[in-house]
Amino acid sequence: MGNGKSMKTNLQPKKIGSRPAQSRLRIAAAGMLFLAAAALAANLIMPPKLPWAVPTVTVGNNPVGIAVDPARHTIYVANALDDTVSVIDSNKCNSKNSSLCTTIATITVGPVPFYLAFDPTTDTIYATLRGPDFDNNTVAVINGATCNATNTSGCGQTPATVTVPGAVVFGLALDTAMHTLYVGDENMGPVSIIDTASCNATNTSGCGQTPVQTSAGGDTITIDISATV
Repeated sequence: MGNGKSMKTNLQPKKIGSRPAQSRLRIAAAGMLFLAAAALAANLIMPPKLPWAVPTVTVGNNPVGIAVDPARHTIYVANALDDTVSVIDSNKCNSKNSSLCTTIATITVGPVPFYLAFDPTTDTIYATLRGPDFDNNTVAVINGATCNATNTSGCGQTPATVTVPGAVVFGLALDTAMHTLYVGDENMGPVSIIDTASCNATNTSGCGQTPVQTSAGGDTITIDISATV
């Protein structure tokens, strides 16, 4: 450079090669991932789905007590203000099958049925009858063998009754092993004891007898496994 001669170089600017085009497959995959992410995001912000609608059954006025016969797939519901008990086929009205969620028969039992108890050993449904002024003192004895989901021939029969003296009948508890029905008194009176071996759907010979009564008071009754009230 000091002698005035210019220096020649062989350096030539290199061409920068263009980036290879993405394959259609990679573009499609990227698009699918984008759509999947968008769908996931949309799912997260959507309101939760409502649970499956639970089937309902229209019964009588003011349904209160309920009893179940699992062997015959039958549900009994006490309708306090209709003086009736509704009969439902649980084989066709349950959490998996609601094809027949309707009352298939109705039993007229007496004034203001409240609580029910089912005795599978005698196919008997017991119902406390409280009366319109809550001053009744009887228990209805219903034949479940002729009034159930598969046989309603006896649903029109008038049930036998047991008179519980001096009580406003309320809760029921059944000891099937000892053939004993315990009936509570809403006014905290004595607990009445009915012999279900002689007062049931097929044998009502003992239904006319005055039940034994305890000195204990109570409207709610529980029986433990030792048959103790």
